[in-house]
Amino acid sequence: MSLMVMLVFVVFGCSRRNEGLTKITFWAMGSEGEHLGSLIKEFERENPGIYVDLQVVPWGSAHDKLLTAFAGNATPDMCQLGNTWISELHAMDALEPLDSFIAKSNVVKEANYFSGIWQTNVVGKKVYGIPWYVETRALFYRKDLLSVVGMHQPPKNWDELLKAAKLLTSYSTKLNGRPCYGIYLPVNPGLEWDEIFFAWQNDGNILKDDDCYSNVLSQNDREAFDYYVKFFKLGYSPMEANATTNLYQAFASGYVGMFISGPWNINELRNRVGYLNGKWSVAPLPVNKNRDANAGGSSFVIFRGSKEKEADWKLIEFLSLPENQLQFYRGTFDLPAVKSAWSEGSRHSSGQDSTLLGNPLISAFYTQLESSRPFPRIPEWEQVTDKMGQWIETVVWGKNTLDQALIGMDKDINRVLEKRRWLKSTGKMAD
Repeated sequence: MSLMVMLVFVVFGCSRRNEGLTKITFWAMGSEGEHLGSLIKEFERENPGIYVDLQVVPWGSAHDKLLTAFAGNATPDMCQLGNTWISELHAMDALEPLDSFIAKSNVVKEANYFSGIWQTNVVGKKVYGIPWYVETRALFYRKDLLSVVGMHQPPKNWDELLKAAKLLTSYSTKLNGRPCYGIYLPVNPGLEWDEIFFAWQNDGNILKDDDCYSNVLSQNDREAFDYYVKFFKLGYSPMEANATTNLYQAFASGYVGMFISGPWNINELRNRVGYLNGKWSVAPLPVNKNRDANAGGSSFVIFRGSKEKEADWKLIEFLSLPENQLQFYRGTFDLPAVKSAWSEGSRHSSGQDSTLLGNPLISAFYTQLESSRPFPRIPEWEQVTDKMGQWIETVVWGKNTLDQALIGMDKDINRVLEKRRWLKSTGKMAD
């Protein structure tokens, strides 16, 4: 057989094998995409008429790549999208509403998900994403040190959190012979959002009037911000920029006794300071009027430009099955969005519970997710939080009083929202 004939055979042979296949392009980000291979192969086995072109996009370049793809009319059929990006892509009219698919689905139902997580995907009255994996914030604490100072349970409310911070600060400072702190809180919360949780927990809201105006001058917000900066004023949280260059070592040494963070730090602590295992734990955030924190994670979205929306939806349903959610968790440690997956598992012969709900480090996040809520679903949100963080930092460092900072914060946030108010006044705000 001549070389030319062989090439023709290969080309046309491949063409025939792909003939009739529906191809969907799926962008997944970072390590999540790297762990999807086996699930995608299983999906293709169950759906032999569909081929998934899985493309892994680094998180660092994902946002810019999505915007560039939209500008060039080259978006994928579907992708993984951080929940806080949904409002931005929706404002660009890039996303397909999914309500009609949900209505006929036996797999994807609102009741299967944490309420706050589901709401992160709702803009106006339409659903634009399906939760894939979830995260929120909880309290990491040194249970051995707390026990020494007489607190045998994690702090349950704001008063107990302040008390725990005070006791840990005093004890660890004396023990180590140098300044130590009961809790780490960011001096400039910025995109860490801790100050927003405190506002929510005091029944405050950062924005009002359809998210068109600042609400930070309200009494509830002011009380919450005052509580936040009190940890710095009383010396219970470090102010130095390099104080927590390595938070894990700071936690292990007792330099800080508590910190607020997400589920990824469970494995980070296990891997980085394994000798500390058994001496720390995780608890839901302390309650004030509530215990609200953010509803975070990633969701599946379908782009308006996709020509294979039915096939896209089949893949979303497949990856939303509880058993597949659990398999994905085992490869990535990303917490399942589907609530029933948390109780999937088995008991060992010893009686040990192997479910996620049976692990106290992880089950704390389940409790917290039940009290999760979405950030305002507006494209300007990151600018709003940036302004908040900058002004709070000036209070921590004594450059402004709290009232002075709140006045400046209020003006800056309202300036960020000018376009949103104009869109509302002209009736051009997206539904």
